[in-house]
Parts: sequence; structure tokens; C-alpha cells
Amino acid sequence: MRRISIFLIFVTLAVVTHSQAAKKDTLTPTTKILSHLSYYWKLDSLAGNGFRLYTYNQLLKSRLDNVTKELLVESLGKPNQLRNTNHGTEYVYYYFDIKAMPKDYDAPLACWYIAFQFKSNEKYASEIVEGDIDR
Repeated sequence: MRRISIFLIFVTLAVVTHSQAAKKDTLTPTTKILSHLSYYWKLDSLAGNGFRLYTYNQLLKSRLDNVTKELLVESLGKPNQLRNTNHGTEYVYYYFDIKAMPKDYDAPLACWYIAFQFKSNEKYASEIVEGDIDR
């Protein structure tokens, strides 16, 4: 009788108690963001109308998935720069360029960019970074 009551207590506790819920992945995949931003990103090719500045953060905060060089060029257009480093290739896209702004625009003399890094002999992007260039 005692064993049965202890067993029922454990079963009841197992049913009633809750453990931590698995955390869902809430980050949007980069490929999905690229497809959403594609049209307007290409229209802002000189990084002067503000669309790229307004949306680049979505790319930085996204979950990097299967982004190939071909998909990147198809979605965002031709990169502003291609950099060959000792780690591989970077596809650099400007999201703010002071040279593309009107003459009296008050902003730092800089160019801000987002770069997709592809390691040597790798098909998919390994990292998305941001940076700036002094003008």
C-alpha cells in the first residue's frame, strides 16, 4: 500500500510540475530577408535614399543560413566592393555613403558598409559584418 501511494505521488508530481520550455528560434533566416529587401535595396544602389540605412540591421540580426554568392548578387545586386583577404572573399555593400548625399547634408565624412564573408573554397557565407570607411 505504501509503495502504491508513493508511486501515485511521483506520477502526480510528474504530471503537475513543468520544466523549462524549449526556446524557439525567433531569428529570421537571411535568405528570407534578402528576398524581402531585394527590389528596394537595388533601387538604392548608391546608398543615398535611406532604404539601405533603414534596413541593414535586419540583415545583421538575421540567422545566417544558405547564402551563396549567386543568391547575394541576385538579391542585392552587384556589390560596391569585392575584397580578397587571407580568409577568403568579402562582398561589400554600402548602406550609407556621404558622397551620394546632397551637398549640404550634415553627416560624418564616412561610408558605412555591410560585408558578407565567404571563406576560401566555401559555398556559403560564413559571417556578416559591418564597418566604415573614412571619406
